[in-house]
Amino acid sequence: MSSSLFDASSSGDPALQALRLPFASNALPWPPGRGGRALFLRGRVGWPSHAPAAVACEQPYKPEADALRAAGHALLAEDDTARFDTVLLLPPRQREEMRALYARAFDRCASGGVVVASAATQTGPSAPGMTLSAAEASTGPA
Repeated sequence: MSSSLFDASSSGDPALQALRLPFASNALPWPPGRGGRALFLRGRVGWPSHAPAAVACEQPYKPEADALRAAGHALLAEDDTARFDTVLLLPPRQREEMRALYARAFDRCASGGVVVASAATQTGPSAPGMTLSAAEASTGPA
């Protein structure tokens, strides 16, 4: 594992920094097991997109997608159905959209794979109500 890949100073984004913690602490392997690739839903420039060969990105928001392309990343189409051993995501704040993205993450996760998510915690009635650091996908047999 490259220490520069996990250098916290490479991003001023707390959610992105938290997303890398299970890998930086060796709680989860990087690059991902078996196929050696991960899917980054709502991907953006910064870790883990520093390793484009190991990370496929999906980003519907055009400015972020353009930034990923400018950094040399290919983006998957939203209708792509490939499964990945590791699925990373940065959930949005809107509750229904967040739930749909979690469902998509588990749908795209291979049997026995992991979903790793990082969301900013908020207080008050608009709080998303969940922050995951890692959750094992139970998608059943492939």
